Amino acid sequence: MFLFLEQQSLYMSSPLFVKVKEHFCKQERSFVSSLCFYFWNTNQFIVHHVYLLKQMNIFVDNKEVLLVKKVFFVVKKINLTNF
Repeated sequence: MFLFLEQQSLYMSSPLFVKVKEHFCKQERSFVSSLCFYFWNTNQFIVHHVYLLKQMNIFVDNKEVLLVKKVFFVVKKINLTNF
């Protein structure tokens, strides 16, 4: 899956892996996807919790594309000793 963001706020290299979860958001009355990007940075993992609202899944050249209208970033640092 390719991820296109209207706000290019990811300033690091490619993530080690990505976790995707969906849950129902009562305020938006729609499903919200939260993606956790795990980056390697010196002695820490940096976890980017990306909350995607008002998303739309389309297909371009038989590849799924996620178009994002609103993007919210919450950055949390985790020490490897506690990971």
